[in-house]
Formats: sequence, C-alpha cells, structure tokens
Amino acid sequence: SMLRRLINVCDNINEEAYSESDVRTIIDSAEQKIFDISHNNTTKDFRHIRDIMQNVYQELEMKCENKATTSGQKTGFSALDRMLVQMGAGDLVIVGARPGMGKTSFAMNIATNVAKNSGKAVCIFSLEMSGEQLVTRIISSEAMVDSHSLRTGKLAGEDWDNIADVISSLSGCDIYIDDTSAITTTAMKSKLRRLSNLGLVVIDYIGLMQTTANTDNRAQQVGEISRNLKIMAKDFGIPIVCCAQLNRGTESRPGAGKRPTL
Repeated sequence: SMLRRLINVCDNINEEAYSESDVRTIIDSAEQKIFDISHNNTTKDFRHIRDIMQNVYQELEMKCENKATTSGQKTGFSALDRMLVQMGAGDLVIVGARPGMGKTSFAMNIATNVAKNSGKAVCIFSLEMSGEQLVTRIISSEAMVDSHSLRTGKLAGEDWDNIADVISSLSGCDIYIDDTSAITTTAMKSKLRRLSNLGLVVIDYIGLMQTTANTDNRAQQVGEISRNLKIMAKDFGIPIVCCAQLNRGTESRPGAGKRPTL
C-alpha cells in the first residue's frame, strides 16, 4: 500500500516539475508528500460529528479526572497560562510590541520554559540577531546577570557560578537555533520536518521574513506569511510563537491613551 502511494506521489511530483511553476513551492510540496507517506499521514476525509464528539468527550473526562492533564504547552508564566488556558496544538500566537519593549526576551523565556518542563524539542528562528547574540541574551535572563556586564566581561564570582549553572541546565535541553536571515515559511517547514519530538517553534520576528508571493504590498506579504505560519502550526500540531513589531501610531496619541489597538 505504501509503495503504491509512493508511486502515485512520484507521478504527481513529475507533473508538478514539468509545469514549471515556482521551484521552491514544488520542492516544498514534494517534501510534504514524502513526509506524509513516511509518517503514515493519509489524506483526511470527512468525519461524522459523532466520532469527533466522542474524542472531545473522552478528552473532557480525562481533564476532569486529572486536572494536570492538558493538551497544550505552558508558557511558564502562571497568570498568562490561566488566561490562555495554555498554548494548544496548532495555535499561532503573535507577541506584538514596539521595539525595545522585551518581545525577544519574553519569547525566549517561553522557549526555555517549554524546553525545560516538557522535555520536547524547541526550535527558534532568529532573523534579527545571530545565534551567539541570542544565546547571550538567554544566559543573561536565566542567570539574572546584567546584559551589559556580559558584553563587557565585568563579572563577579557569583555571576560565573550562575552562568555555569544555566549553561549546564540548558545544555541538557533540546533547543535548536537557526539564525538564517530573510527565511521563508517553505524553508522553515523543510528544516522542521527533520526534527523529531517537536514541541514549540519561536520566530523572531515576522517583519523580517520573506515570502514567495508576487506582490510588493508588504501588508499582503505579511498576511500571506501569517497564513502560512498558521497552516504550518496546524500541520505539525504544535504552537508557534511569533514576534511582531507594532507601528509607531501608538506613540503619536496624546496623553496616556497609548494602549495598542487592532
């Protein structure tokens, strides 16, 4: 059965290659089809509501019997987890703020918390800074050491102890960092397929991502990127946390009415 599916998929890939459409789209489609066969993901058909309701009811029973049983990932911030009821599989979570407000630090806190507590792999796509810069910020946050002290090397004895503890702790976590600039969602999917036991993806940030959409309108491009990220979260069955910079419109408002709006 799998061999027959493989033959059919190869025929489809052949036809797509001869169609001479966008090469990256064809490669992504080919990888996805082979991935589905190797992971035995059959094409989904209609499901009767009674079958879905049975699954939902069983999940509700399990949650009532064991309050600790949840299908989502905890951010590690208890008040936020209570509000979000954790990050569910297929969720796309946008962290929006003005530059310098702590988006990256907050997202990295979530990434390290998930990696430590869930035992699953966490993948970070850092488009704005290098892997070394990002890890320096993570160490600064986790070890409670001033980032300026880390950059200048003016560290006290207890700082070295804290840094050593953090490095030892995080080295045992499955955290993967990719600092490719201007990456596309297609390239992200290709890299994520090679990771097993994936629990969370963090992207910093959406404004620097590239798209294959044939338009110069950045708003449409970002719309296309966010749509692809949502599909990616659903396909992999994981939450994706993506940082986004808000425009300067909030700063021009008079008085204290600087709360961001949609």
